[in-house]
Amino acid sequence: MRAHLPAFSLLVLGLLLSASTSASESTSVDTVSSLNQRRGEFDGKDVRLKGYLWIGPEQLYIVDRKFDNDDAWQKNSGCLSLLNAGSLGSMAKTLTGKYVEITGRFVADSSSYGVSLMVCGSTGLDLGARPEERIKVIASPGPRGK
Repeated sequence: MRAHLPAFSLLVLGLLLSASTSASESTSVDTVSSLNQRRGEFDGKDVRLKGYLWIGPEQLYIVDRKFDNDDAWQKNSGCLSLLNAGSLGSMAKTLTGKYVEITGRFVADSSSYGVSLMVCGSTGLDLGARPEERIKVIASPGPRGK
């Protein structure tokens, strides 16, 4: 029995490590609009996507096209609300309009987060109140977003 105890301990440790690794992995999605189009497939899953961050008095979004949320309520909208974003503090002024890679849990129906003037359609990305870990400024792709 004693000979099996270390092997069992290693097995349990390996399973715990693989579970924590898979939980922290996120699926990369090409665009906000493709994520919204396939909302049922990604609901509740961690996703990573790129887009333009839009932060203002009543805006807290990531969009496919810079400062464009005209299609906010369409099924394949290029606009996604940021939920449970935490405090952006001084980051807000430096991040708005920047092309970013952002990671969070996709929410197909953000109504459970309560009423907000800062919604962009019914979908959202939950940042787990850790914007400094979830938002990374990257090089812009060029004319696509202008």
